[in-house]
Amino acid sequence: MVAARIEEWKEGSDCPKAQVIRMLGRAEEIEPQISAVLFEHAIRTTDFSSDSLSCLPDAPWKIPAEEYETRKDLRNTCTFTIDPASAVDLDDALSFERVSQKEFRIGVHIADVSRFVLPDTALDREARIRSTSVYIPQHKLPMLPPELSEQACSLVPGEDRLAFSISWDTDDTGNITGRWIGRSVIRSCCKLSYDDAQDIIDGGFEVDVSGKRDLNCMGSLS
Repeated sequence: MVAARIEEWKEGSDCPKAQVIRMLGRAEEIEPQISAVLFEHAIRTTDFSSDSLSCLPDAPWKIPAEEYETRKDLRNTCTFTIDPASAVDLDDALSFERVSQKEFRIGVHIADVSRFVLPDTALDREARIRSTSVYIPQHKLPMLPPELSEQACSLVPGEDRLAFSISWDTDDTGNITGRWIGRSVIRSCCKLSYDDAQDIIDGGFEVDVSGKRDLNCMGSLS
């Protein structure tokens, strides 16, 4: 397999004239096939540039005091992530509260990457080029350096994290009665896999009664 650029295709000719620009490998092997897909879609496979990495905060990074003062503190709200069991870049979380017997508050929390990726910096420009994290067999090509996606921004259990949050107040029939959107500080209480969440709902996973009830209630409201 090769990647080639067509330079000329004369009228009446069955074959164009092309220039080989990259050798990919044998077509029956998986790695050349993956390389072909990445090349076709212009997916960046190189390491992050030194300019981009220079934009990262010093490690270990701690939330500055002013962030606690200007954001809504949701650290005492029961918040959890649901991802593949092997995931380490936990970028979204859910929360559930019972406001009253027939009122509920459901929250969605997204890691606040904008706190670290400032507009028009080298890291911002590189993230725009990468556009998204790309998952391929046994490998990941991240949009952001692991120092952010797997550490400072990852919504790991027991750690304070910056987030953008939206919450909806609903009644027991699912009608929305209120809404809030804003910056927050959250603290995930646990990391669930998809199987964990389903096992809790099905009763095959030991949790307190309220935890199972809340997951079932979220499922019915959805």
